[in-house]
Amino acid sequence: MADKELILTGLRPTFHSVTAEGDRVVVEFEGDATLINGESYCNQYCMVFTVNDGRIKHVNEYYCTILADERIGSLLADVEARRHKTGV
Repeated sequence: MADKELILTGLRPTFHSVTAEGDRVVVEFEGDATLINGESYCNQYCMVFTVNDGRIKHVNEYYCTILADERIGSLLADVEARRHKTGV
C-alpha cells in the first residue's frame, strides 16, 4: 500500500541522533504527519541498521505501536475495504 493512501504529507522526520559503531547504525527521530482524515500523527522512532559493504542488510524499527494502532489502524481498515470493493 502506498504511504500516500494513509499519510498525506509523508512522515516528515526530525532527526535527534545518529550513532554508528562497527556494522551498526542507530537513528532516533520523531515523525510528524497529517493523516488522510486530517488528524495529526506524531510518533517517536528508533531504527537500528546493520550494514555490510556499504549496504543495509537488516533493520529493526521501534515505535509506539499503541499510538500507531489508535491513529492508523482504523484508517488502514477503511483503505483496505475500499481497495477490496474496487478490486485494486
